Amino acid sequence: PPALGDCPRTQWTRYALDATLLCVRREAANGGPPDWSAPRDLTFRGWLRGGCRERPPTAADLDYHLGTLFPPVRPRGWLELRMMDAQPDDGWMAAVAVAATLMDDPKAAEIAYAAVEHLTSPDLWLRAARNGPADPVLGPVVRTCVATAVEALGRSDPGGPAHRAAEQFAERYAGRGRCPADDCLADRIGVL
Repeated sequence: PPALGDCPRTQWTRYALDATLLCVRREAANGGPPDWSAPRDLTFRGWLRGGCRERPPTAADLDYHLGTLFPPVRPRGWLELRMMDAQPDDGWMAAVAVAATLMDDPKAAEIAYAAVEHLTSPDLWLRAARNGPADPVLGPVVRTCVATAVEALGRSDPGGPAHRAAEQFAERYAGRGRCPADDCLADRIGVL
């Protein structure tokens, strides 16, 4: 895994090199369908080091490989937040409003940065996946960031759709240490 002190470019490079190949693109043999399978557990780094004896990788192979990687945040010449469209119903509005506000509003960005800068533990993704905003370390950060976005939206677009969506999200989820996944679990197992 990338070292926590590495710059984002170095972290992304390591992530991409250590990601398992989805496929190795090949031309069709004898008029049959092309075989795009990849050797089992071969990473792009392994391919660069000769792990696929058929041929070395090309720049086009790297470009294709990068297009098959789907972390929650993916640099693509822009910042791609892959969780936005995975929200139930109109939940994407709150997710977009909070993320955009924390990046666009200078005061909100400063407060959000101060809230998250101490988060350096390598197990954060696992903790977030298991506990979400109920986590004792992540929960206060979530509440600070969402409340900060709501406050900033109240200054820039009071009562507007983005402000209302963020307020409702803060009330229903962040403020209660919950997330939309908790609703899915409650529906599935009948627990609130």
